[in-house]
Amino acid sequence: MKYLGIDFGTKRVGLAVSDDSATLARPLSVVKNTPSLISDLETVIAKEGIGGIVIGSSAGNAVARDIEELVAQITLATFLPVEMMNEAFTSVEAHGRKGKEQTAARATKAPTKPADLDARAAAVILQRYLDKNSKKK
Repeated sequence: MKYLGIDFGTKRVGLAVSDDSATLARPLSVVKNTPSLISDLETVIAKEGIGGIVIGSSAGNAVARDIEELVAQITLATFLPVEMMNEAFTSVEAHGRKGKEQTAARATKAPTKPADLDARAAAVILQRYLDKNSKKK
């Protein structure tokens, strides 16, 4: 089953997808957090053939209530299973991965846009979920 990972933010929402075997996550895109967010997510879900959704969460976060509302809306709109995964330090890890990739490749191109970090953070959230579930099998 293929999963969609979501890193929710008040301005931008990072998206990542897993491979069909649900072992590897990769950044997909960043969408703006607008009133059309659910519709935008439904489009991605249909295009990518998503069977499950993983959303980053953290207790005490200022957007925790918004994330709960998003989970409810996605569940009603898609009827797909929605799981929560701790997102603590995912942005830091995503930023670190970007730096290592650029160093390893000796990249000379322009640095990644801050918005790209949202998609990378979504990939970190999703990969944590996939790794956790692979240990249960």
